[in-house]
Amino acid sequence: MITLIVPTRNRAHTLRRVASSYFAQDDVDELIFVSDAGDDDTPAVLTEIGRRFPQKTLRILRNETRLGASQSRNVGVAASTNDFILFCDDDEYLEAGYARILLEKLQAPNVGAVSGRRIYLLSGETGSQALRRFGTGLRDSKPFSALICEYVNGARFPGDLTIPITNAIILTRRSLLLEFPFDDHYARGNGYREETDYQMNLFVNGFDIRVTNDCHSLHLPLSEVRTGGQRTSRLKRLFWSIYYTRYFFGKYYERYAQRLGLRWPRWFAVVAFAIFAAYRETLRPLLHAAWMAGLARRARLANISPQTDARPESSGAPGNVLTFVIPLRHPQNSPDWAALKRRLADTMRSIAGQDDGRWRAIIVANKGSDLPPLPSKFELKQVDFPPNPMFEQGDNDRAAFLDSCRLDKGRRVLTGILEADRTGYVMVVDDDDFVSSRLTSFVAGHLGENGWYVRDGYIWGDGGKLVYEYADFSKFCGTSHVIRTSLYELPARIAATDPDYIRKIFGSHVFIREYLEERGEPLKPLPFVGAVYRVGHAGAHSKSAGLIRQVFFRRELLRNPLKVAGRFARLRLLDASLRRQFWGCPVNGESP
Repeated sequence: MITLIVPTRNRAHTLRRVASSYFAQDDVDELIFVSDAGDDDTPAVLTEIGRRFPQKTLRILRNETRLGASQSRNVGVAASTNDFILFCDDDEYLEAGYARILLEKLQAPNVGAVSGRRIYLLSGETGSQALRRFGTGLRDSKPFSALICEYVNGARFPGDLTIPITNAIILTRRSLLLEFPFDDHYARGNGYREETDYQMNLFVNGFDIRVTNDCHSLHLPLSEVRTGGQRTSRLKRLFWSIYYTRYFFGKYYERYAQRLGLRWPRWFAVVAFAIFAAYRETLRPLLHAAWMAGLARRARLANISPQTDARPESSGAPGNVLTFVIPLRHPQNSPDWAALKRRLADTMRSIAGQDDGRWRAIIVANKGSDLPPLPSKFELKQVDFPPNPMFEQGDNDRAAFLDSCRLDKGRRVLTGILEADRTGYVMVVDDDDFVSSRLTSFVAGHLGENGWYVRDGYIWGDGGKLVYEYADFSKFCGTSHVIRTSLYELPARIAATDPDYIRKIFGSHVFIREYLEERGEPLKPLPFVGAVYRVGHAGAHSKSAGLIRQVFFRRELLRNPLKVAGRFARLRLLDASLRRQFWGCPVNGESP
């Protein structure tokens, strides 16, 4: 088995996004994070993620004083219990199967370390988009520059390659790490060459280093990782890269040059590197920015190109960009079906009020359900799922009750999404809620994005005259996500789908945002109030109280009465403007 080691310092914000991909690796049963005298909430973040992987051993170590990344790696190695060690940085995802694939590659004769390809994500780019963009490389160039001893990350080459050094995300043997430990001389500045020092030590001692196109690590966009770690200014980077390369060549250059058959003297290689480093820190960033802007534009254009698949054509009109899916419970699970019909009619009017016609709506209901007349652009998908046997919690265990409700709802939602897979985006809408009329036009203007979560929404007590603006709405209400359909891992048949996957991804709104973020496909906050959560009626899915009780009769307000004033400030009169935006027509017989 494999131990995964991550040196880190004050990177809780990046680990929260990427660490789940480490725990999910096959053949990794021990994970060691070494905090280099950090003082943020990294331990809490890792502990929370680790709870979701109880079969994995998590160890969080902390250096009392800063030792640098190299010595932190040695600390992790000393604490490890497996024969194989996978090193990872704290700001990149690992593709599924990364560790397992490298373990197979490491079994080849004389291989001392092996890595996958490293891809730098563009801002807003998903993992799948990055993999398509990168392919087997970004440009036709040599993958290794021997004179200056630099691995060219974006070089295009197929298959596997034997090379003196590769990127930092390597799998190696613990026995080799004990024989050739990381050099702690690289503790200051930006630590340039700290990872390649170990690889070069293996290389000059006769071992091969390999890199494969069969797996990938995905580095967070550089604009998102400018805090924590070992970040320095451009001039300091230039100084330390030359300083450490001079030290690095002093240790290895003669043996390195002999193995490769190089004829240049060491001083010439140091001067050549210094010239290259000066170019890299001055002129190249300008050229790179222009090049990346072109890539981003091409990626965006590619994302909005028509997609084809083997499924039958959707019955939706050509050009639809958003599909609303409304799952209905089994009639036997409704205490008042006539009231449900009235609330559903309100929800349908709200959806029909979109200010852009490129949408459709799918209602998923049991065969024989008595429904109100369906407006134009609404379709009915009939199912024969049985009633939920645990629709009311009663004396049932809460966890079992939630699992039962999420499975029942998830199957209905998944059925609707399978019908909507030829349109661009999907929004699940509960049968008693309301949505903004701006949603479709907003989606149409931002095609290619992963999707959005409703950060700000309103709570409305059924029949009331006030609404309350609620922050972090997506954790509170199910009508709260607009997601690009292709991000869902849709099965061919519902019956063949893992029930736990149905519960988590389709049956609940509380997991999907974090799930996509862990995959490297984060959602953005919707930049306007996106939905209204109706509360305080007998048929409410969440058994919610009325607006006043929901907002003001809270235990935490007794401990901090000053918060009451803040909550009053968020109340708003349900005026004609809100009715037009969310109700689509007058509410309770009033004129807009």
